[in-house]
Amino acid sequence: MRHVILVIALIVCSCDYALEQKVLVLDRKSDKPIENAKIDIQGYNCMTDSTGFCEIQEITGLLSDRTILVTKEGFSTFEIHIIRESNEWQYSQKVDSTFKPVNNFGIKSDTLIVYLEGSK
Repeated sequence: MRHVILVIALIVCSCDYALEQKVLVLDRKSDKPIENAKIDIQGYNCMTDSTGFCEIQEITGLLSDRTILVTKEGFSTFEIHIIRESNEWQYSQKVDSTFKPVNNFGIKSDTLIVYLEGSK
């Protein structure tokens, strides 16, 4: 009986959280999907498919405060920091040294939409 109570206590007190992040990556100039862009959320990775979409669903530690990095050869790197506090999401985009965002982003429903700029 003690073992059953211990197992139940461990399940209830677990510090695991579900990370669910949807990302759509598009070319900023053409609005076309970018295939095989790498999405990294603090060590959890996926690649976009032919529609520019990927979804990460993982059991993680608490990632209500997380950084998303999007990379694709031939395009500028995109980095954004997301913080969730109660029912509010805060997005902070990393900008270049002239404080001008190279890439844009948007939010539609539960999907982060990233518009990557081609490298010069």
